[in-house]
Amino acid sequence: MRWRDVTSPRGPRQALAAIYAVGAVLTLGTCWVPGWLERGRLVVTGVGVAAALASILLVVCRQLADRLVQPVIAGGAVLIAAETWATGGGVESATYASFSVWAAMFAALYLRPVAYAAQVTCSVVITGSALALAAHEPTVVPFVLLAGLQVTSGHLIRVLVRRLTLLAHRDALTGLLSESGLRAVGASPTASQVRALVLIDVDGFSEVNEAVGREGGDEILTAFAAELPRLAPGAPAVARLSSDVFALLLVGGDAEPAAVQALAERASEQLRRAYSVGGIEIDVEVVVGAAVASTGELFDLLLDRATSALSAAKREDRAVRVWSSDLARNAADELVLQSQLRRGIPKGELVLHYQPQYAAHSGALTGVEALVRWEHPERGLLGPYAFLPLAERSPVIVELTTWVLSRAVAQAAWWRQVAEVPVSVNLSPRLLAHEGLVDLVRAVLAMHGLPARLLTLEVTETAVMAQPERAREVLGELRALGVRISLDDFGTGYTSLAMLADLPLDELKVDRRFVSAILTADRDAAIVRSIAALARRLDLELVAEGVEDEETRRLLAEWGYDVLQGFLLGRPSPVEGLGPALGRARVPALAEPLPADVQVVDEAARLRALARVRTDRSEFLDSVARLAAQLCGTPIALVDLVGEEELVFVGATGTVLPGGPREHSFCTHLVAAQRPVQVPDARQDPRFASNPLVTGARGVRFYAGAPVRSQGEVVGTVCVLDRAPRTLDGEQRAALEDLARIVEAHLEVQAAVGG
Repeated sequence: MRWRDVTSPRGPRQALAAIYAVGAVLTLGTCWVPGWLERGRLVVTGVGVAAALASILLVVCRQLADRLVQPVIAGGAVLIAAETWATGGGVESATYASFSVWAAMFAALYLRPVAYAAQVTCSVVITGSALALAAHEPTVVPFVLLAGLQVTSGHLIRVLVRRLTLLAHRDALTGLLSESGLRAVGASPTASQVRALVLIDVDGFSEVNEAVGREGGDEILTAFAAELPRLAPGAPAVARLSSDVFALLLVGGDAEPAAVQALAERASEQLRRAYSVGGIEIDVEVVVGAAVASTGELFDLLLDRATSALSAAKREDRAVRVWSSDLARNAADELVLQSQLRRGIPKGELVLHYQPQYAAHSGALTGVEALVRWEHPERGLLGPYAFLPLAERSPVIVELTTWVLSRAVAQAAWWRQVAEVPVSVNLSPRLLAHEGLVDLVRAVLAMHGLPARLLTLEVTETAVMAQPERAREVLGELRALGVRISLDDFGTGYTSLAMLADLPLDELKVDRRFVSAILTADRDAAIVRSIAALARRLDLELVAEGVEDEETRRLLAEWGYDVLQGFLLGRPSPVEGLGPALGRARVPALAEPLPADVQVVDEAARLRALARVRTDRSEFLDSVARLAAQLCGTPIALVDLVGEEELVFVGATGTVLPGGPREHSFCTHLVAAQRPVQVPDARQDPRFASNPLVTGARGVRFYAGAPVRSQGEVVGTVCVLDRAPRTLDGEQRAALEDLARIVEAHLEVQAAVGG
């Protein structure tokens, strides 16, 4: 290796340039001191200018410096020797001879060993001969003196540059090579050698650092780094590239694909263990990415491929990934998909599906979670795992999350015309760091007239731990708006109890990986139970997702979970398909049975006894509602059965809700009047001055309904609603009453056949 190969880092190059600059100043200064060097000043001036030029080139352009500085060195040595010979002895000859030492220092740094030895030999012979002849007597002293000075000065300058290089090439904490050191070593093997690079990432180290502090994190990194050389004793370089990414450079037989794969898997197994910090055991997980370079390929290409493999391993949730051409094609496909997603958002290709959430004990609907899907024009409906990870790695995630937030809030505001259904939206880590997040949420809520209490923003534990101070500030501002904050995927990170207590949270949402394993893994069951105890201590609502069987549901309710979500209770579905899921009978209570002497009023059961019909949704009654909306020209129409405390929608269009509380319904006034009712503008009617269905920005303005009777008693209505004030003409009112008679006949038929 030539010494110029290790002077590439910016620090040593600048230091070397400074040395040359000082030499240039001394050379030029000595040249023009009165009484010195009366002859040959032009030559010495040329040497000084050459040194100055070399100094400038080292800073400005290394490649040009490499090409020019060697001729300067060789030419300078020849000129110095010639001038020493020409001066014929004396002070001038000795001064010129001292310049040969300076030329030797240049040569030691920039010439190959053979060329360096040749130059020193020629310089010593020519300059020494000149000095010996000038002394008028044969002597070996000039030769010995010059040889000693030139060899010593060359060695000293090499040691100096080596020290500077080590400072730039070594990581201060671990003592391993830095990235610049790895590049210097990686560029040095000959083209005939096969090389491989293994990158090892300490997964989730920012969370570890936050949990145990910086000193604790440094202690773990130091211990971790000490194990790396033992993985590959023959590796020419072990480096730390960033705070939590390490590298092993392999050459020769160790760099064969099979050997690299084996080493990567061994690293994944041996480095994944617990480290003790201050008496606390911290589990460290690693992700490994590796690449093998073909003969003659540049080191930068090898580093890029290994980095790509590491990113793919993280993205695919794999412990080890070795680069292949397939990975390159996948990366290209991802770029295309990312571009298509960016264009697809304004084209309306995204859709929302909603998954219901139920109270663990009463079975009441507590809200829905909005989950985005992509109607790809070529690939069909794509789930979130097909595009959200790549969106997270680009600015498009901000646009996507903004769309989801706006659409979910608009849907919740629409539902609020009949009942209040809280909606949860997942907040991306990138948007959490966005400066305008709070203003965005405030504007979206105001635009759609939705109370902030009906919106829950879910943030992952990982996102919070990435920027804890920023997260605490932003979440506090959002909570001040009235928005509920949920910590999603809880249990997968390193959130400390103190930090959890300090975060402005309303609920904890336990990760599905723990919930799904509570029946088979005692460790996961213990974690889920301990989280329940923690939530009670912090007065947080507790949500469990991933409920897929009855026994899991029973245990979660028994352990104190408040809200349940999962395929057992309802799969994510579009708005159109949510009605049947929400309209089914409520989830049975999971608490102990009530004593026999306690009466429980079941609205659906009372209606079944009264009308002798099922109270679930009917396709026939849905068609009646659609016909009512068409005849009356309204966006919403309902066929409902009226209970003592709530309504049950047995037919509907324009809403997917199963019903709602009777307290604020317009139907209450119809039942009291026992006749058809029309409210042209509810905001102008004092009866509805404080009705939340009316007062909202998108509240109901118009209502008209006709009674449905069974056994002489009003049991329901056929009604239409609109957000704009209006009135029905005579034909429309008559049509509404006719439809009510049709519903009555349908109920009688169902009762007659034992429906």
